[in-house]
Amino acid sequence: MFEKEYQSLADFAYQEYGLSKSVVSRFIKINNRYSKDGNGMELKEEYKEYGYSKLQEMLSLSPEEEEQVTPEMTVKEIRQIKENRNQEKQEETEEEGQEEESSAEAEFQEEMEGESKEENAAAGIKERVATSQLVEKNSGKEWKKPKLKPEPIELPKKDAIYREKAGISLLKEITEGSRRYLVMKMRNKYRVGNTLIMQEHDKGMPTGKIVKIQIAHMTDDSGGILPGYCVIGFMDFEIDKEAAENEII
Repeated sequence: MFEKEYQSLADFAYQEYGLSKSVVSRFIKINNRYSKDGNGMELKEEYKEYGYSKLQEMLSLSPEEEEQVTPEMTVKEIRQIKENRNQEKQEETEEEGQEEESSAEAEFQEEMEGESKEENAAAGIKERVATSQLVEKNSGKEWKKPKLKPEPIELPKKDAIYREKAGISLLKEITEGSRRYLVMKMRNKYRVGNTLIMQEHDKGMPTGKIVKIQIAHMTDDSGGILPGYCVIGFMDFEIDKEAAENEII
């Protein structure tokens, strides 16, 4: 049996694992920045709770911005830090452009005033009127646009409680012990420590049976998860009853 020959690492990754050149490049950058010794088989301790998608987003953050990131943050929340920075740069650029326009208008006014002194009184009056109209027309540009401060990212409370609908078969799998995870749409900003009250529904109506679980693990960036969905893991559960009219809207 002959060993295959590859032209490059990117060629090897594509032939053996179907990975594109750009994906391989990101893996290398993640390894260089977040692995032990900068080129190891394991991530540094402080990054072991981060998935590939989160680490990929963090590559474009500065060291100061990276300090704002926590393992509980979603990919979207990490990306928001970068978007806040880009928004600040855009506002600074707009302010610089406004200052340049104001400076050009001031120079234009000085030139007009100099010419009016050299001409006769009638022409000077006419030019001063034109200058006044021009300043009035463009006076709005002299006002600086107020700088918007980026809103801080608020993480949900660890003791938050949410209610979710669940079918009979799903709750049966939970109570019989065959299921210890949920794949669900992120209707709320769930985080580890939150409590979910799974309300049993039969043919669209609540039965009154509920199962309480506490989130022990959560991710929204594992491979194959659709945007807006997450995987929630839990250890224990509690079965209870409540009035069937407590319907989730």
